[in-house]
Amino acid sequence: MAVKFSEFTAKLDASVDVTEVVGYLQTGELNVRIPPANLDTTYVVSTGNAGASPTINLQGTKPNQAAAIAPTTISLTGSGATLLAGNGSSIIDFGSTAYALTSTDSVVGNNSVPVVLTGTGGNDVGTDTVTIVGTGTVQVSSATNVITIDGGSVADVNSFTNVNGTYVSAATVNTAAVGDVTTGIIDLNAIDGTSDSTTRFLSKDNTWDVPSYSGGAGVTDLTNVMGTFVTGTSNAAQAGSVSLGTIDLKNNGTGSPTTPDATKFYRGDASWQTVAGYSPWSLSGQTGTAQSIGSGETVTVTSANTALTTSVAATNTLTLTSTPFGGNAIVGHVPDASGGTDNTKFLKGDGSWAIPTNSGVTSVGLSTNVAALTVGSTPVTGSGTLTLNRNGGTAGQYIDGDSGAWTDLPAGYTQWSAISDQGASLSITDGTVLDFNGRLASDGSFGNLPNEAGIYTDTAIYTGEVTTGLINNGGTPSATTFYRGDGQWATVAGGYTTEFIGSSTTVSAVKNYLYILANPQAVTITLPASPSDGDTIGIANNLDANGGQVGNLLVAPGTGGNTDKIMGDASDLVLDNASAAFDLVFSSADAPNGNGWTIVGAN
Repeated sequence: MAVKFSEFTAKLDASVDVTEVVGYLQTGELNVRIPPANLDTTYVVSTGNAGASPTINLQGTKPNQAAAIAPTTISLTGSGATLLAGNGSSIIDFGSTAYALTSTDSVVGNNSVPVVLTGTGGNDVGTDTVTIVGTGTVQVSSATNVITIDGGSVADVNSFTNVNGTYVSAATVNTAAVGDVTTGIIDLNAIDGTSDSTTRFLSKDNTWDVPSYSGGAGVTDLTNVMGTFVTGTSNAAQAGSVSLGTIDLKNNGTGSPTTPDATKFYRGDASWQTVAGYSPWSLSGQTGTAQSIGSGETVTVTSANTALTTSVAATNTLTLTSTPFGGNAIVGHVPDASGGTDNTKFLKGDGSWAIPTNSGVTSVGLSTNVAALTVGSTPVTGSGTLTLNRNGGTAGQYIDGDSGAWTDLPAGYTQWSAISDQGASLSITDGTVLDFNGRLASDGSFGNLPNEAGIYTDTAIYTGEVTTGLINNGGTPSATTFYRGDGQWATVAGGYTTEFIGSSTTVSAVKNYLYILANPQAVTITLPASPSDGDTIGIANNLDANGGQVGNLLVAPGTGGNTDKIMGDASDLVLDNASAAFDLVFSSADAPNGNGWTIVGAN
């Protein structure tokens, strides 16, 4: 029985020499042994000839094989500067040509430079010479194998050729022209087409024609959406004749001051607004010289000692912080009284609260020069009580201010009490003078002066009653008015809406507006026709650093017939002060003879 291949031991180790290999035949001896060398094919490579075109032969053989495997031949041929040569063995010789490029040195003016190409090795051995020659203004020279070509100082056209195209043509066509060359007029060469319209376009066939359209005339589909700042008519899938309406900037405000003009600018909320201008102001203190603060300048707030510190934080905040008194030379405010809140403690020099010790006053005495009174229990040392005793006198007597003795009341006098809404009642005896003062003047004196502010009393004192109140020189007390230094009830100035007058020549003034006059031309400002008491208008003549227009005019409606006046005068007011700045406050008091519009805070 034949041996199965599966009963043989597999050799996986390559280092073991296998001496026999098992084979299989379809007929005869089914299982055979094959020497491993008989499974290898040996190939020999050789060139078939010697010369410029060698052939490569590949010859394969097997051991114990009767005939050699037919050879495969590859032919190699050298060309150009490459030389191939076989010698009958497995070696092919490759030969190549090396080239060197040289020139003959010459000077400028000879205009002839030979260039020599020298080949070495391979199939291209020898020299070839090319001569570079300059003509006209072209000069040629060589030095150390560097060839220089100089075009000279004159750039003449030596040859010019132009050809007309399909759509653009020149009036003159040139072929190898020299000297002064012209092409004549260069323009489109299209001709009018069959259309009789005067509106034509250049078509692909080089004719002027009106384009033809298909699919109907007009817009077939248009959609537009308005933006945040630009508005018009919105359309969705519109066809035919489509209108967008007026395309313009949105205006989310109406009326003054949102109406656009030369003094307003477009703001991010889609409204026309006046840009707030800057008004110079003065910085003053209790001492020192007042400083004028202009635009772009910085004011520094500081302290002369450690009693007050300043700091700047975010959101434009200036913080003033006072230092508590800490004793010795530390200047500051009274410190927190925690731990010393009762009325027996006092602030010590170290900044603490404490009960004083008996290290100060050791004895207190009291005397009197009033005969009606005596002082007992004096002196007091440590702690004790000072006793004031009556010296003589009887019920119903009073102390004479002259003699200091007890004296009987004058006959016919009835004692009474003065009672106020604050403080203790006052007992009024014979000879007592009760003074009711009114109208505190600006110099600190008492009087009944016009246009003063403060408390007043009745001109007549009625039985058992004296009326007091604030002087009212105009205006109406309300939740929006305040008592002013001239005795008028008015709105607080400073909440102005600023309007910059840079181009207008006429202005209709509105209350609580500050008008900055910066037009080089004269401006006429008409004051409100029906003002109310306390209405305030700000005026600043401020054309430039040198001052404003000295012809600006203030007009009060009714001049020449109405009751409105300016500073008590029925004439127009000319601002002949180039740097005038003031407030106008209206008062109807004493009309028609009063001031009307009063200038306040003028500089």
